[in-house]
Amino acid sequence: MVRMMPLKSLALVALTTSLPHLASALALLGNAGDVPAAVANTVVRVGAGQGTTWRAHSTGVVVGLKRDATGNAGWLVVLTVDHAVKVPDNNPTNLWGIGFGNQVSTTFFVPSLSSANQQFVTYRYSGQPAGQNPVDLAVIGVRIADVTTLATMSIAALGEAAADDDVTMFGYGLRANVIQAARAYVPISDTYGTLRQGKHKVGTLENSTHEFSSSPTGSYTQASLRYRMSMTPASGTVTAATPHFMAGDSGGPTFKKVGEDYQLVGIHVSSGSDGSGAVFENFSSYDANVHTYRTWINGRIEAVPEPASISALGIGALALLRRRRR
Repeated sequence: MVRMMPLKSLALVALTTSLPHLASALALLGNAGDVPAAVANTVVRVGAGQGTTWRAHSTGVVVGLKRDATGNAGWLVVLTVDHAVKVPDNNPTNLWGIGFGNQVSTTFFVPSLSSANQQFVTYRYSGQPAGQNPVDLAVIGVRIADVTTLATMSIAALGEAAADDDVTMFGYGLRANVIQAARAYVPISDTYGTLRQGKHKVGTLENSTHEFSSSPTGSYTQASLRYRMSMTPASGTVTAATPHFMAGDSGGPTFKKVGEDYQLVGIHVSSGSDGSGAVFENFSSYDANVHTYRTWINGRIEAVPEPASISALGIGALALLRRRRR
């Protein structure tokens, strides 16, 4: 049976057979993405928890940076998935974190800045008609004391994808091995927190994809971009394969190159696997279709530093990790 689950327990796959793993490449033997560093720098780690315990880790993408009129402070605006800002139990989420750059550590986000001097606000998608499942999208705003400490970023405009478009996917999730005989990915024990990218091609546009979760994070339904995992050649030893989302990739971005620019067209929401977690050829993964929800996203970008919204939604403890300079 194929399961379509939120990616809290699924992620982006990298091929690790007899050839060495490419640290900068999510996908697979010469199929790695080539997105410029300034665009890649907009991809962040996202954490959610309760009290002082991190319970979930995902990916997000910066869609806005709003510097104050005076001084170096400002707001960072991040687009991710709704289930990334919740925790997989009934406890309220009051601990959030944003991290730049790789952080391979079992402790996940280590608070490095005083939460008393930081602000963090979340906006969960609110545009669905009454009685329908929510869309698995959320926008989070992070108050930054000094935006000049951030790496150089080129924030992608919101774009539109079509079937057969070439795209590049990003995620901080786990890896998997390719089982040659089965022509399948099998997740391996790995540590969240290494950014990977890989190229894929949009399969079809879906008007209503149902994403089911048996956990209290609930179920979601959204317009989506659908991708199918494939391996080449058609028979014999696998030498290349397309990306597939797994654990920790939730909320990761998909970019499309338009001329010399990159546009944000998708946000990773769900992925298929069998009962053991294995991913076989033609299994699907899905992005929320950014173009469909662009009005809501742009509205939240504009709303982020609204004091009234912050008061209503509450301020949680924030762990903001500065990008380590290389």
